[in-house]
Amino acid sequence: MSEPHARTVFLVEDSPLLASLLRDALIAHGVADEARVFPEPHAFLAAYRASLDAGTQPLLLVVDVVLPGFTGLVAGDRVRAMERGRIAKSVPIVFFSA
Repeated sequence: MSEPHARTVFLVEDSPLLASLLRDALIAHGVADEARVFPEPHAFLAAYRASLDAGTQPLLLVVDVVLPGFTGLVAGDRVRAMERGRIAKSVPIVFFSA
């Protein structure tokens, strides 16, 4: 089972301004030491798969509902399918929409 990766949050947001504000807030309020930003869901899912392969899942996923390609809800479903396929811990997902 994967362990959380040192208070890292994966943030999926296609607006650079909003991504920057959210990243800074997560770090400033002590939620995370690091927030990795992904502007689209494909890169996010590839990074999440890599974190599962390495055994270092992030602490939290913050995902915009409206994204290019497919919705954040679809991305969340794919995350859960990856976790089930590897018997990994379910990382909390916070969905939001601006």
